Amino acid sequence: CAGLGYGVIKLQNKRRREIKLKKENSGKNFDKLYVKEWLHQNHKRCVKVKIGPDECITTINRKGEILRKLEFKSVTSLVIEITRDTQNL
Repeated sequence: CAGLGYGVIKLQNKRRREIKLKKENSGKNFDKLYVKEWLHQNHKRCVKVKIGPDECITTINRKGEILRKLEFKSVTSLVIEITRDTQNL
């Protein structure tokens, strides 16, 4: 009985997140990247980086919650450094 209740709650949460994402992104164009965010020497976490639709970059965790949002409305130039994880090659 407890396992069934756990499954129902997980399913409801999954549907709630999907509905929230559809409502947020309806009719908007953006790019999404799946990346590992480096927190410190011994810890990384998997996040999604959403670029757009307005002039911002947003990091989203695995549950669809916004972790960080960077807005670039008043910035004239921007330099982004992309690194590669050499330990897992």
